[in-house]
Amino acid sequence: MRGGCRIAAGRAMLQRQFLEETRIMRSPVVVPRIAVIAALVSIVVPLSLYGHAYKTAANPAPDSSVDTSPDRVVVRFSEEIEPRGSEVRILDADGQRVPAGESTVSPDDRREMFVELEEELPHGTYTVLWQNVSTVDGHPLQGFFLFAVGEPLEAGAVAPGAEDAAAASPVQAIGRWLTLFGIAAIIGGLLFHLIIVGPPLRRDTALTPLGTRLNVRRWMVSVAGIVLFLLGSVVELAGQAQLLGGAPLWTVVTDTAWGSSWLWRMGAWLVLVVSMVPGLKASRSGSSSNKSDASEQHGLSYGHGSIVVAVAAIAAIALTSHVATGTEARDPALINHFVHMTASSVWIGGMLYLILTVPIVVKNLTTEQLRGELPGVANRFWTIAIVSIVTLLMSGLYNAWVQLATPAAFATPYGETLVVKVILVALLFFAAAADLLWLRPKMRSDDDAPRWLGRIGWTEVVIAALVLLSVGFLASTEPASQAADRLGLLDPDRQTTFSAEDEGTEVTLSVQPGVVGRNRLIFDLEDSAGNPIDNAEEVAVNLANLSDEGVTLDRTGSNVGGGRYVIERLAFTVPGEWRADVVVRRTGAFDAHMDFEFRVAGETVQAADLLPGVTAWSLLIAQLVIIGALIGSLAYASKRRGRAP
Repeated sequence: MRGGCRIAAGRAMLQRQFLEETRIMRSPVVVPRIAVIAALVSIVVPLSLYGHAYKTAANPAPDSSVDTSPDRVVVRFSEEIEPRGSEVRILDADGQRVPAGESTVSPDDRREMFVELEEELPHGTYTVLWQNVSTVDGHPLQGFFLFAVGEPLEAGAVAPGAEDAAAASPVQAIGRWLTLFGIAAIIGGLLFHLIIVGPPLRRDTALTPLGTRLNVRRWMVSVAGIVLFLLGSVVELAGQAQLLGGAPLWTVVTDTAWGSSWLWRMGAWLVLVVSMVPGLKASRSGSSSNKSDASEQHGLSYGHGSIVVAVAAIAAIALTSHVATGTEARDPALINHFVHMTASSVWIGGMLYLILTVPIVVKNLTTEQLRGELPGVANRFWTIAIVSIVTLLMSGLYNAWVQLATPAAFATPYGETLVVKVILVALLFFAAAADLLWLRPKMRSDDDAPRWLGRIGWTEVVIAALVLLSVGFLASTEPASQAADRLGLLDPDRQTTFSAEDEGTEVTLSVQPGVVGRNRLIFDLEDSAGNPIDNAEEVAVNLANLSDEGVTLDRTGSNVGGGRYVIERLAFTVPGEWRADVVVRRTGAFDAHMDFEFRVAGETVQAADLLPGVTAWSLLIAQLVIIGALIGSLAYASKRRGRAP
């Protein structure tokens, strides 16, 4: 009898608790708090951030011819660059380095780097190789351009190859992964505790034992997040030192703009640690009413303040990310990236805290209580999750548009990694849909629902961890549009494969990648029956630039078997239209002659030019309006449910 009374009292208590919590969520106090946090967010996100120091100008000008030798070669970039890790080298037509002084970043303008020549350059064509490290995001970039002295540019001049896109730095990728997971644990756990389970626990003394256990678990999640945050940040610092040629860690922190952002991040970490100490002591001091109240009061102040501090840490992380590659689209892309990171932290951290607290709730509530109240907890969690998911989808599409700029960029390592991330996110959404559509209706009638909630929850957390790992690799991989630009992929109208037939010989010519610099020419030969021709005596080609008759090349392909003949490391030094006159000589057959015309891409196409600023801002504003409308509609629906009899 007493047990039945306790159950009935418990149910009544939980009903009151639910109504009280609903009233709190509708309270006008919530709106000012959100406004304050939003204002702080707008302050900590600087709108002047730019990333990746692109070459914007040079003297001598790229692809130009000057009458006399310059005294120095100057390269100007879109952003300030770090002296350490930045260099200019000059090569002659034979690939030998020209005697010159040390590369110097101008003390008056750190966007400019120059090298003094030690002697006059003889007439000829020269290649300027440059590499830099941006002071803004700490990412490296390299490139080249040509100029001639006393004569037109020579087609045979030495030019660097358009090599494969730079691979991700494993050290930085792992560091970013740990950092993001730590931030998610901090933000998601705090929001979950404050909004979903916190209010009723603070207002009903009968739930003090359960609240104490949940409070300890909350602190455990926060501590784990802070440890991961610190560990990931240190690993990222080590990776940045690697990019700067093994620079001392203290030098990276004190002498680079990347280090300044890192210090701001660590300042946020220190504030979180200091604010946690009193709460940790209170949570470990016992479960008496007064001590629990003290722990909860500190938990409230820590929770609200720590969310703001953690959001500021996200902003600091965004300052060292691939947030924009377009001149006009950088600011809206940065804001969008910040929103994306915040939404992912809320969702992933909330899932982590949910599955860690469900076992405690199951052990401390009866089956009837669980059936009555667990759906309410799930509903409140899904209100937050739906907003996070919609935000992730919209901001993710925006990020893909900014980073890729063109479908051709999917062929880069960044694009391939993004495809993997999309697949993982799709799996995550599928698991979330199973939660919402299949599991939630079972919570009122199936005793196994809590167990399934834990199983699906852990599956989501594992997939989410893989998603964050892919994000870490994306953050440390050469930006897709930058790599696509360097590989000549941003010109969708440029054809690089051609076929023709003459005297019973069919030739397929492939120009890879078809850009200024080193290229690979592949000739695939077949006879009239479609069989590969392995016995050609010679596959010769004469290459001529159609805009300058003096720029020609003569080469012969090497037989690599299977009817394929290859010319390696062929240097195109002049962009524009080219003609290839191909001659195939075979024993016992007439010579085959074929002409192909193709276009060689230069540095005329920049990823920055593909994203108009007006469009970028319009899409961002539209996205934020949709998200705001979703939040408003969910709040209105919650209010209507609260008024229902």
